[in-house]
Amino acid sequence: MGAFAHKTKRMPYRKAWRRALERGGNPQAGELVAMAEARYQDLYAESVAAAHQALRQHMEKNILPGLSMYRALRSAGYAQDEAVTIVKDLFQVTMRASRRFFEFLGRTPLLYHLIRWTVRRFMRNSFPAEGFQVEWVAVDSDRVAFNMRTCFYVDTLNRYGASELVSVYCDLDDFIYSGVSKHVGWERTQTIGRGGEYCDFCFTRLRPESK
Repeated sequence: MGAFAHKTKRMPYRKAWRRALERGGNPQAGELVAMAEARYQDLYAESVAAAHQALRQHMEKNILPGLSMYRALRSAGYAQDEAVTIVKDLFQVTMRASRRFFEFLGRTPLLYHLIRWTVRRFMRNSFPAEGFQVEWVAVDSDRVAFNMRTCFYVDTLNRYGASELVSVYCDLDDFIYSGVSKHVGWERTQTIGRGGEYCDFCFTRLRPESK
């Protein structure tokens, strides 16, 4: 494995995050984003490339941007809990389009069938075994459920000494999937990032009540 390319790489979401901070009245918006981007470029240059392309995408688009902004906030004097909350809020700004997409699909029962038909391939391609240990529980006409026994996000952020940031990514799942459709339920009782033994993911097919 080699290092990521040594060319300068811009931090994803920098413009959206700056606008969000400015709209929130943060007078340090520009400075914080500039600090975060500098950290992102340093982290990107020193990171070891994952063998699987999907893991590189997780690093470049999710883990390193969040870690970089978090470190910038901490350097600027923000307390740990406040910095974690700000990073979570910023990610939710950039994930609103994903939530709206699921809300659109969720207008009909199509969403559950789409999840059922594509979930195994999606997990295999986007959450490969090199970084995530997935245990399938059910994929049937009523429930899609699986447990994640190991998580690339947890392992990576622990290695960077930022385990407190893992919950940000757990919260994003809830943000994207909770309440998006009257036809699909989203349930989860624990995650590794919140101190659980494993992450249990479950989508259920919601049927109309009998009249």
